[in-house]
Amino acid sequence: MSEFVLEVAFVSSSGRSQDSRPLGHLTTGNLGHYAATEETRNSAIAELKALGFRLIGPPSQFGVTIAGPRPLVSKVFGEDELRVPPSLSSWIDNVIRPPPARFC
Repeated sequence: MSEFVLEVAFVSSSGRSQDSRPLGHLTTGNLGHYAATEETRNSAIAELKALGFRLIGPPSQFGVTIAGPRPLVSKVFGEDELRVPPSLSSWIDNVIRPPPARFC
């Protein structure tokens, strides 16, 4: 069974969404506003693992990359348009499927 890879953004300590501004507005001066607390990060990771996802690489203060089988991804985040379920919204701000890697 193939796995799906997702990028999960944690809820920031400031309450600012990582989706709220274009990436061009991120600077070393405001990047900290988008970081999660250690408690939020640890809670999100614990919940994702309890659901059956596995972490790919170490988490950052902003998010984590996870993998799981299609049925699990569909059950938790939906099929076509991914969404954060209310049960995870205290810790997870958003979730996306990363674009496929391109090797030139």
